[in-house]
Amino acid sequence: MTPREAAKGWLRQARNDLVHARWSLQAGHADWACLAAHHATEKALKGLTLDAGHRPLATSNPALLAVDLMELGVLDEADVAGLGNLDDLAATALRIRDPERADGLGAAPDAERADTLARRAVDLSERVLALVGAIAKGRGLPLGLELATSHVVAGRSARG
Repeated sequence: MTPREAAKGWLRQARNDLVHARWSLQAGHADWACLAAHHATEKALKGLTLDAGHRPLATSNPALLAVDLMELGVLDEADVAGLGNLDDLAATALRIRDPERADGLGAAPDAERADTLARRAVDLSERVLALVGAIAKGRGLPLGLELATSHVVAGRSARG
């Protein structure tokens, strides 16, 4: 498999994970929505790294993956700053899924707070996939990631 084929696979799976995050959010499963949003973001950033001809870091931390992409010259600081706090994505997914392992993040959030956190995680993942999709398209790798960021979920647009 070529790096470009591998990149396509990672980006396709990122899109699928984002769709899963939205479905989970709509079904009221904040834990699964956060996990899928985290995975979508991780896979999108790793796919972009592969498409740029580099090997992704062996981490699931989106903030570290984004910094690596900045160091490789694929993303600029303004791109990453405009996304929001990528460190929060992994921490939120962990907190909602398993509060006992959350390392000082506090008690498990109530259902309303969990839904708010999940919506933020999905929104952040959508912004990452939109950025990665635009960059991949500019690199000649259109994958329909823009479709993943334009679905309507629970009666609202993914962007609004």
